[in-house]
Amino acid sequence: MHVGTHKTGTTAIQRFFAANDEWLTGAGIYYPRRGRWTHSTPGHHNVAFELTDDPRFDAAAGTLHDVIAEIATVAPMRACLSSEQFGYLHESQGALVALRDAIAAIGYRPRIIVYVRAQDEYAESLYAESVKHDETLPFSRYLDDVIREGAIIRPRSELRARRVSRFDYVDLVEPFAQAFGSDAVAVRGYRDAGRADSLVHDFLDAVEMAGRLPSGLVAEGATYDNRRLTTGRVITSLFMNTEALEVGSMLSALGRELVARDEDAASQPFAPLGPSERARIAQRFAASNARLVRDWNVAPGTFEPHGGAGSDSEPARRARSLFALAEAVRVQRMLPRGA
Repeated sequence: MHVGTHKTGTTAIQRFFAANDEWLTGAGIYYPRRGRWTHSTPGHHNVAFELTDDPRFDAAAGTLHDVIAEIATVAPMRACLSSEQFGYLHESQGALVALRDAIAAIGYRPRIIVYVRAQDEYAESLYAESVKHDETLPFSRYLDDVIREGAIIRPRSELRARRVSRFDYVDLVEPFAQAFGSDAVAVRGYRDAGRADSLVHDFLDAVEMAGRLPSGLVAEGATYDNRRLTTGRVITSLFMNTEALEVGSMLSALGRELVARDEDAASQPFAPLGPSERARIAQRFAASNARLVRDWNVAPGTFEPHGGAGSDSEPARRARSLFALAEAVRVQRMLPRGA
């Protein structure tokens, strides 16, 4: 059971398994066809939607019962289910137990694999991802929630189930350990090497399949676009999302105007956190991260704040300033008149 988390290369791993399922079956690990969501997002999201009572669940795409029956029919030595949506099950011990028992009922021993990353990078990446959809929450308030609550909580809506993205990773991992047993949970540190095949190789190592597949197969099958949205794209998307809530506000044009003022800064990857903010986040989660290092053997370097080449360069600082200006303008426009 590969349960994510989000923004740790899950799509690359899922696409690799889906593209090479026959090869993988021959090598000794089966990737069920039932329960996959779409061709482009071939994780077993539909099973997760069923277990979280998500409105997107479609019984025709394959239920947990269907997936378990498929595995029982094929009877492989190993099978792999993958969906970052499984990570949301940490809130439901009942769902975790149901999943554990369904797997055990056909004679398999479940094992959970969780990937985690430094919280500062996770915060930026997850926020940028949400902006692709309909995010309007100011980044400053989003960051306050991360620091104060140790989580970003999205309430249930007509379109999606309640979603809780944990930044305190102990709170994420322990419910799985309680349901499946600590020995059944493996926690891996995510570090983006810029290549999808490096993520797949790490996952194959986690499932004890490293070295069993041709290296060329891994390189060709592992595809994903992991480029962070640019600062300009995040700004224009936020203004568009906000305009959708405030019809007639003409915010989209204002967002484009702000981006046009400094196209060089706007072209920088979205990384609004400065060094002091990154240090603050690292300090907030230091105790929890230390427990992961101690109890789950996560590499300590996993949680080092981002400090790569150019992270505090002049272009990066200008991009942060541009985003701060845009947010100040947008938040002011969002305030009720007279406020």
